[in-house]
Formats: sequence, structure tokens, C-alpha cells
Amino acid sequence: KACTGQCPIKVDIPELKAKFLNHYYSRYKRPKRDLLVRDTEKIHHKLSRLPWLYNLPLQIPGVKKIIELLTGMIDPPKLSSPPVSRLLKSSNAEPLSKLEELSDEQKLKSVIIVQDPLTSFYEADLVQDHIEFFNKIGVRVFVLPYMENGKAKHVKGFLKEFHKTASSINEVLNKYSRYGVSYVTIEPAVALTYREEFPKYLGEDNVNYRVLMIQEFLVKISDLIKPTLGEKNIKINPDKNFTLFGHCGEKTAAPSYSRDWQECFRLFGLNISIEKTGCCGMAGVYGHEKEHEKSSAGIYKMHWKDNIDSLAQDAKIPMVTGASCRSQLKRLESMNAKHPVSILNEILQA
Repeated sequence: KACTGQCPIKVDIPELKAKFLNHYYSRYKRPKRDLLVRDTEKIHHKLSRLPWLYNLPLQIPGVKKIIELLTGMIDPPKLSSPPVSRLLKSSNAEPLSKLEELSDEQKLKSVIIVQDPLTSFYEADLVQDHIEFFNKIGVRVFVLPYMENGKAKHVKGFLKEFHKTASSINEVLNKYSRYGVSYVTIEPAVALTYREEFPKYLGEDNVNYRVLMIQEFLVKISDLIKPTLGEKNIKINPDKNFTLFGHCGEKTAAPSYSRDWQECFRLFGLNISIEKTGCCGMAGVYGHEKEHEKSSAGIYKMHWKDNIDSLAQDAKIPMVTGASCRSQLKRLESMNAKHPVSILNEILQA
């Protein structure tokens, strides 16, 4: 996906692969694992309400090996506990019905979070961090109910199913776009699906909105939040040196990525460095497929390993925007890297 953005003639290998798989499996039988990947969003959405029901078996010795033998999938992530549904009930997110009451000025300092499966299911605390952070900088937050995005369906070539899923959520996004409030999605890979695959499959005239990545939204409202930030107590430790590891798709699809994140942190009196890295090797479901275990680790070693190893020497603290990248670091380095918004939320006193 990232390579497509850098290709001079924009050869879209992920799209070609999706179309190939769609045609190929119209003749041949699909692997059962593909069906599991297709339905992961739906399954985990239901299980996320009772995370212990899914997480408990994963702690039993031998269960992960059985999953690997039956499905060919490795290192299944645990569901967040408490679940995002419970965190949202206790958060300061406002009901969608209040969108109608916003003035034009208030709309500029409001945001609608479009949930994505990677954060809502496996990093629910990150959703909470975003809501708290937005509240602290004077931004009113609204959160759409969780709806399938369908990215996994596209990746595995279930194109009819993807079109149906995309049409369903597109109808909702078009509905709420009439209020003129910005949409954001926390996970860059999912945000880009709305911007790249949705217009392609649904028609550009039928997609009447743009889903922003977090840094794009913050830059957009930077002048509006400066007065609020001037009144805040920003706790900065001068000994901390932050460095940003970006999602490869984010960096190529949004060329202003580095500049935008640096501008965001300058609002808080911080200068950050940007790491020059390629793909972390996880690449969504790719790194969870057993046959790709070695190549996934090899890609990580090629593009990320040296940068991560140098962190301690240079006294740098990593911030990682991509869920896959954070997952890869946890798997290969036992490192719980934070999202940049979680860092900003910590330094910004309530």
C-alpha cells in the first residue's frame, strides 16, 4: 500500500491482488482462514462486549498452538478490557443528537471520531486518550457507533462483501457529514481506506466527506486551539526526547505527515524528531499468518531494528502512529510503544 504512493506510475499492487483473489476464488475453494479474516471485525465486535470470554482461553497453555494448527494464524491479539463501549459511557463524548445544536463556530472546534477495529477492539484506552486530549484542548467530541470498515474483506479479495460493507457505512458517513464537523479515524490504515478504496468502489460523487488522520485535524484547527493551550499547564520534562515512527502508508499517502506532526508538537512547546523507516513488517493480517512469520520479522529487522536499538543510546522515547507497528514492537521487542496523542494527553494537565 505504501509502495503504491511512491510508485511514479501508481501501480496499485494491493488493488490488483484484491481483484486477482476475487477472480481466483470464484473458481477455486477458499481457505477457511480467509473466511475467518473476512469475519474478524464482526466476530470481535460481538466478543468485545465480553472480552474475558475471548481472552481467557488465550492464557491457557497450548491454546495458541491449537489456533495456529487450525487456522495458520499466530500471535492473536487480546481484546481490550474494559471494552470501548464501557469507556465511552464514562467519557465526555457528547451524544450525536447535539450536532444539530452546534453553531458554525462550534462546528470548527468539534470532531466526530469514526471508530476503527484496531483501536476500538485491541487498544480501547487509546480511544479514551483521544477523547480526553480533545476535551483538554477545547474540542467537543462525538463518537459514531462502531460500524464495520471492511478493510480485511478488501485485502482478501471479498470484493462484493466489501462493496456491501462500504455502502452501509458510507450511507451513515454521508448522513452526518451534513453537519460540517470533521471526521477523524485514529488508525491511519483505516482512515486511508475511506479516502482511497471507498471512492474507487462507490464512486467519488457518492462519498461526500473526507476522513482525516489525527495530525491533519490538529493542524487544521491549530489557530483555534492556541488560546486554549495558552491557558493550560503543559508539563514538559526537558530530559525527554521524543521521536516519531510513522505508519508507512500514512507517510506516502500524506506527504505532509512529518511537517504536520512536528507542527502539532510545536503547539505544545516540543520539538520532535522523525525516524526514517519503511514497513515494520506486520502489515495488518500479513504478520499474523504463520507462513509469513520469518519474512515479517526480516522486514522489521531491515527497516526498523537499527532505529529501535539506537533509542536507548540516544535517550529517545518512541511514539508510534500505526497499530500494526505497535503490535510488531510488542511482539518482537516486548515494547509497549505509545501513540503520539497519548503522549500529548499526558503532558497536558487537566
